[in-house]
Amino acid sequence: MQVHGLDRLERLLLACLAPGPLGLRKEWSCLQEILDTLASGPGERLRMARALSPGGRLAAPGLVTGSENRRPMQDKVCLAPVFARMVLGQADGEPPETAAPPEPERPKAEATEDGLPRLLAPLVEAMEARLEAMDGPFPPTNTRRSLDRALAAFEDALREEWPVFQVLRDGYDEAERLALWGLLARAIGAADGDSPLGKGMNAARLSAANLRESQAVAQRLLAPEARLRRDGAVQLLRRPAGPEPDGDEEDGTVACLTPQFIERLGLSRLRVRNPAVGRPPCMTLDQLALAPETLRALELVEAQLRHGDILRRDWGLGRQIPYGLDATLLFWGPPGVGKTACAEALAARLGKNLLVADYSQIQSCRVGETEKAIVRTFYRASENDCLLVWDEADSMFGDRSATTHHWEARDINTLLTELERFRGVCVLCTNRRDTLDRALARRIALKCEFPAPTSAQTREIWRRMVPPEMPLAADVDFDELSRPPLTGGEVKNTLANAARAAILRGPDTVVTMEDLRAACRQERQGRDFTAAGGPKIGFNGRAED
Repeated sequence: MQVHGLDRLERLLLACLAPGPLGLRKEWSCLQEILDTLASGPGERLRMARALSPGGRLAAPGLVTGSENRRPMQDKVCLAPVFARMVLGQADGEPPETAAPPEPERPKAEATEDGLPRLLAPLVEAMEARLEAMDGPFPPTNTRRSLDRALAAFEDALREEWPVFQVLRDGYDEAERLALWGLLARAIGAADGDSPLGKGMNAARLSAANLRESQAVAQRLLAPEARLRRDGAVQLLRRPAGPEPDGDEEDGTVACLTPQFIERLGLSRLRVRNPAVGRPPCMTLDQLALAPETLRALELVEAQLRHGDILRRDWGLGRQIPYGLDATLLFWGPPGVGKTACAEALAARLGKNLLVADYSQIQSCRVGETEKAIVRTFYRASENDCLLVWDEADSMFGDRSATTHHWEARDINTLLTELERFRGVCVLCTNRRDTLDRALARRIALKCEFPAPTSAQTREIWRRMVPPEMPLAADVDFDELSRPPLTGGEVKNTLANAARAAILRGPDTVVTMEDLRAACRQERQGRDFTAAGGPKIGFNGRAED
């Protein structure tokens, strides 16, 4: 058959693609392979790439088609099905003037909003392809059509009774909705950590026609006077200084949904599925029996957060103290006195999620990876407005003079630098304050000692920890159980062990004073064993002196 109006290179491309459907050779793996094999120079390579690109002279009339890939040079290119059948002689007639990409499968409406991440998946894929194509060398025409269809399919699948339908009900235009859905996909984990939707202001660039105007579109949508900002739906955060962990924009600005907007959409329970945003705290201050000095320190932190703008702007502290003004706390004291529980309760009081630094994900045997993971941890806490906790902080913030390897000191240097630049609330918990690096002292805004509780405080811990539903015998005496005093952690273990002993007798039993006494003796023996360092071990089962 003859194809009119094509130049030599375009006819050559069709001739080389035809043997695939005829079974004379295997299909070309990608656009890169075609160009490497057929192009004789840079000029021919560019002309061939343009002809095969979406909207090119071969793709626009439906002669060739290809699968969209995040990297355009990896697109798989082949003859369009209609044209391939004509080549094989299975159909007559001329090829169609235009051939749009196939309609994406419409997502099925899930039974509940818990299926929202799955509903978002096709839209996320179209958004990511759009961003990748926008940064590529060719006009992203068909990615825009695919994005429009995916957006319509997703919004048609939403149910009016879902709170998330409020985005459509509020009358946001298409550009604003694209930005909101992109940021929402990232917030609830529908887009993975490497997705371009999570970088800089990319989600606000989706409605731009090309790369040249994308920055202007993003700035217009995210300007302070723009509707997304006025409604409290989107906030802009600054990444802490240091090496870029996730390839953000050069100025370090990151757009994300506000926690209030996610709560308004009824999706706060989905938000915790994304590990980047921490988890809800599980303790409150009402459950803890704290010393007055500790309560005073927590009040100072709350005042710092609620009136931070006044301190920085109106009182001039932001000008005189440009960094290190945020709330960094050190909780130190013996084990079991409630340091970590107090950090949880502080997060609940401030209305923040809790992000506990995971040392197994931070430390790496590869050079430079630990420092990047440290920066990433601070960045994620700041980005998601989480309270950051470094539990057993002495394992990371140890004294640099005691290190044996240069990379250990480098890791501590990075920690100290990021801690000083961190914008948010950070809590360090340790029971070995004397092993911390001395430079840490000036970076800590509030240092709170958690002393061992007195008998009166232990009695208060018992009162607050025993649930009202627990069946207790009439002879249970918390005054006796508080002498000598127990820490909160020891009270927790004692109460749990006593309940286990009682439930062995059957579900209709009660927890007796003898159950609690036995559990107390067991807990104190464990304390004495730990304090003594355990029994000395010698040969033949005999202890050595």
